[in-house]
Amino acid sequence: SAVPVYRGKVGHILPYRKTKRRGERQMKWMSLTALSMALCLAALPVLFSRGETAVQSVSQMEMQQEIKPVTVKQKQQEAPTENRSDDQPEPFRILDRSTGKVETVPVQVYVTGALCSEMPATFHKEALKAQAVCARTYAVCQTKHRAQGFDICATTHCQVYQGTAASGANSDAAVDQTAGEFLYYSGRLVQEAVYYSSNGGASEDSLNVWGNDVGYLKGKIDPYEGKIASIIPRYNWSTTFTASELTSLLNNRGYGIGAVKNAYVSAYTDTGNVYSVTFTGTSGSKTVSREACRTLLNLRSQRFTIGGGTGKNIYSVNDTGESVALGSMSAIDSSGKSSALSGNVYVITSSGTSQLEQRTTTSSGSGSFVISGSGYGHNVGMSQWGAYSMANLGYSYRDILQFYYTDVSIR
Repeated sequence: SAVPVYRGKVGHILPYRKTKRRGERQMKWMSLTALSMALCLAALPVLFSRGETAVQSVSQMEMQQEIKPVTVKQKQQEAPTENRSDDQPEPFRILDRSTGKVETVPVQVYVTGALCSEMPATFHKEALKAQAVCARTYAVCQTKHRAQGFDICATTHCQVYQGTAASGANSDAAVDQTAGEFLYYSGRLVQEAVYYSSNGGASEDSLNVWGNDVGYLKGKIDPYEGKIASIIPRYNWSTTFTASELTSLLNNRGYGIGAVKNAYVSAYTDTGNVYSVTFTGTSGSKTVSREACRTLLNLRSQRFTIGGGTGKNIYSVNDTGESVALGSMSAIDSSGKSSALSGNVYVITSSGTSQLEQRTTTSSGSGSFVISGSGYGHNVGMSQWGAYSMANLGYSYRDILQFYYTDVSIR
C-alpha cells in the first residue's frame, strides 16, 4: 500500500514514521523543560536563604584565620616532629627558674632546645646526634622534680634548656634523624645518660665519683680528646691555694685540723684520675674522696696533681709523675690478706729489688700549693669534646655512644 508522506517546512518529503518519532521526542523535551522550570521556580526561596548563610560562614572562617594569633603550638609544629607511637613519652613540664613558670614542651622541641643549649650547633652532625640521644634519654628518666609539679628544670642541675633560638640546620637534622631513639643497657632504658665537657684524658667509673656502681658508666682511657686539645678552651689549667686559704676552706666545712701544712693526692684511680686528697694540719688530718676532691676545691675536673707542701711520704708510681701517699698503699700476701705499708717501701723489678723513690715537692717556703689538671666536668659518661673529635675522625654517633657508655644499645 502507499506510504503516507509529510511535507516539511523546507519542502523535503520525509517518511511519516521518522517524522512521528521526532515529534514525540520534541514533545517529551518540552515537557521535561517545563517541569524543570517549575521546580527551579519553586526552589528559589530556599536557595537564596541557604546562600546567605553559606556566604556568612565562609566570611567568618576567613576572618578568624586572619586574626588568629600565633600560638606556642603553631610555633612548635615548625620544628621537626617526633615520631609518635603509643609508648612515646608525654610532653615535658619544664621549670624556668628565672621566672618560676612551668612550660609544657613536646619531646622533640625540648630535645632540639636542650641540644643547642648543651652543645654548639656548629659541631659535626654525628656529635650532635650522639648528644641528642643522650639528652632525650636523660630527660625521659628524670623523676626527681615530679613532686614539685614539673619534670625537669632548665639548668645544669638537670639539663640546660634555653629554647630553640640557637638551633641550626645541623642540630635540627640531628634531632630529626634520631627521633625516638634512646640508650638501653641490658634491655632497659639507661637511667643516667650523663655527659660533660672534657675528661682530660680519661673518663671515670661512676663508683669512683658518685659512689654508685653502674654497669654502663665505666672509666676508660680516652685517645680522642688529646688530638684536639689545642682547640678545647682551658683544656689544661692550674690554680693556686695558700696554706691559709686551705685552712679557712677546711674550717668552713667543719674539718678542724688546725693550720694546713700539707695537701697531696693520696690515691689515684686505675685510669689516673684523683680518688682521694689528704690535708694534714697542726692538729690532725682529713682525707676527702671521690667527687669531693673536685668540689671541695672548686676544681675544673677530677684529673689533676698537687704541687707544694712538704712532700712527706709521697712516692712516684709511674713515669707520668703521678704520686701516691704512703698511707694509702697496701701489700697483699700469698693468703690474700692486705696490710698497710710503713717505713721504707721496696718493689720487685726485672732487675731485682729496689727501694721506691720518694718524690719531694716543696713550695720553697711560700706556703702555697699549685694544682694542675686537664679537662672540665665530672668525667662520667660521654665527653662532648671527645664526641667532637671522634665525629671529625669519621666515627658515627653510634660509635661515639658505644665508646663512652659500656655495653649499651641504641634503638
